[in-house]
Amino acid sequence: MSYYDSFGKFGDKTAFLQEDGETLSYAQLEVFAKELGEAVPERCLVFSFCKNAIGSAAGYLSFLYNKIVPLMVDAKINDVLAQHLLDVYSPSYLYLPDELLEQYPYPVVLSRFGYSLVKTN
Repeated sequence: MSYYDSFGKFGDKTAFLQEDGETLSYAQLEVFAKELGEAVPERCLVFSFCKNAIGSAAGYLSFLYNKIVPLMVDAKINDVLAQHLLDVYSPSYLYLPDELLEQYPYPVVLSRFGYSLVKTN
């Protein structure tokens, strides 16, 4: 059993503390991980647009928890490079900050902690 397979055992202890004071407990992380796992098939490729935020970290650990393959890219990636990577890898899902939703107008599958999971195909 790996650390990221058993968030619940840490209960209400703080898993993440953001600079604005927002927190996320291990129990909340486990609930989110299970929700995400119900939405995305195992071994599926997901592009995760990352920034220094609870939603980004929670998504990454939830992907590992569910044996989902995350390809992590900077949320501020150049648009041309991002489109090239999407064309080359054809991920089934994108996990991105809510402020990028207009740039990637796909159906939203799950939205938590300022991040959304969208289905690309």
